[in-house]
Amino acid sequence: MNGNAINIWSDTWLPQHDPGYLRASCPVPLHAPTVVAELMDKDHHTWDLSQIRAFISSLDDQAIMAIPISNSALPMNGRYSVKSGYYYLMKHKKNQVVMKASSSHVIDSNVWFRIWNCKRLPKIKIFLWRSVDGFLPTFEIFFKRKLCQSPICPFCKDQPESIEHTLFLCPWAAKVWFASCIAYRPLPQAFTSLDSWNLDLWLCETFNLEEKGWIITHFAFTSWVI
Repeated sequence: MNGNAINIWSDTWLPQHDPGYLRASCPVPLHAPTVVAELMDKDHHTWDLSQIRAFISSLDDQAIMAIPISNSALPMNGRYSVKSGYYYLMKHKKNQVVMKASSSHVIDSNVWFRIWNCKRLPKIKIFLWRSVDGFLPTFEIFFKRKLCQSPICPFCKDQPESIEHTLFLCPWAAKVWFASCIAYRPLPQAFTSLDSWNLDLWLCETFNLEEKGWIITHFAFTSWVI
């Protein structure tokens, strides 16, 4: 499946966004775009929502704009497949030290190695990659991009909705972790970032290699479910 075949109004294509497709807030004219490829500016490798912005909600707008378009991964004809995207990520992220553009935080190459070489489903590996690299749609990210008015978490209404907050530190997420089979209690004062948490676990001498693998597997799946 590719951008020319995915219908924006009926196919599930928006990650982390219920129901996964666009819902028109008013009648849509017949000449309006119907497939994902029609929303892409292929010359500048950006989203162009000018033709549908009047017919969708601000949340749908934000969900689309939060999806990064790589100028290397997007062919000029708009064609894209999950398989080609996965191997693109594998090639460019494996054993790589990444400097986040928004901060001076450097992600250790061992983190990428652990993610891509673990025995998990490809979709969970990609989710972990997006989580560690800051590519999940949260209100904190939307706020920094001036796509929403507040960074505060809509569930607890107390703290900024960062990726770490969403997956671990929000009270409802913390309850999920404690009720899980690993009975984990995320501590805000000890939890700095996903990549450091991952690395600290692998370097911890309390668990053997098999136990670490078991914990990481449950961590990955539970994070994906949340």
